[in-house]
Amino acid sequence: EIGAGTTVCAGAVIKSGTWIGRNTVIRENVVIGSDGISIYRANDGSLLKFPHVGGVFIGDETEIGANTVIAGGILAPTCIEHKVVIGNLCNVGHCAQIGQSAWMSVGSLIAGHTRVHAGSTIAMGVTVRDNITIGERASLGMGSVVIKSVEPEPPIFGHPAKRVPRLKTGPKR
Repeated sequence: EIGAGTTVCAGAVIKSGTWIGRNTVIRENVVIGSDGISIYRANDGSLLKFPHVGGVFIGDETEIGANTVIAGGILAPTCIEHKVVIGNLCNVGHCAQIGQSAWMSVGSLIAGHTRVHAGSTIAMGVTVRDNITIGERASLGMGSVVIKSVEPEPPIFGHPAKRVPRLKTGPKR
């Protein structure tokens, strides 16, 4: 389902099970609802792929940049809330949740089952591992590699990312 006033640009692929809100922009060559990687080993040792049936929810007044991939959820949806901005060349893993008014810059990667709370800023080229939480209004500095959960509001930076009290990232909101 695609809401009123939403723009879907050339080359975008939107898979079954996707719900997109009103006045949202999906830029060129975006892929929404593709399967993420979720391989497991069966009792006989063979590799099996866990099906992705959770779909994707994208809220109102959100913008998804060109060549971004948003994987479909496994059992629950991958969720991009209202008024989120995701830059070009980003990847959002299966079952990830991106909170309202979060801002994610060019080339950032959010792994599966990660929760990014409302108002967070993720600068260019940040990598966030799977199954962690980024607190409300947190600021992740350019190129950071986030390997553990981040408390609300602190700016972090580095590889691995650590708290840097004076760091300012992203637009003033």
